[in-house]
Parts: sequence; C-alpha cells; structure tokens
Amino acid sequence: MRAIIDGVDSGFSCKEVLQKYNLGTSANIIRLKNALLQKELIETDEPRVTLSDPVFGVWFKKRVCIPSA
Repeated sequence: MRAIIDGVDSGFSCKEVLQKYNLGTSANIIRLKNALLQKELIETDEPRVTLSDPVFGVWFKKRVCIPSA
C-alpha cells in the first residue's frame, strides 16, 4: 500500500522498489496484490495498479504511513 500511495503504479518487482518498501520476493508481490484486489482496495489496468478510493489513500498516508526520513 505504501508504494502505491507514494505513486508507484508498476514495476513492483524492480530491485529498488523491493528494497525501499520491503516487499520481499516477486511471489510475495503477487500474493499481496491478490489480497488487496480481493479486499477491493486497489484496481488494476495492467500493468498499472491504483487505489480504488483516492480519499482512502490520503487517510492512509496521514494516519498509517511513517514519514520518510
């Protein structure tokens, strides 16, 4: 979720994205994506991934995300 809120909409398996957001392996990304799709938190328009509700993104960023140093 943090990657998507930070504007990453594709390339989740790139080395830089994997490390910055601690996403684990490519297989884990698929599992995470499927879970978020099932909960209807994200939408896909391959290869792009976006939040289903932009207002949720604002709330999530303010309440949950730890500011980057």
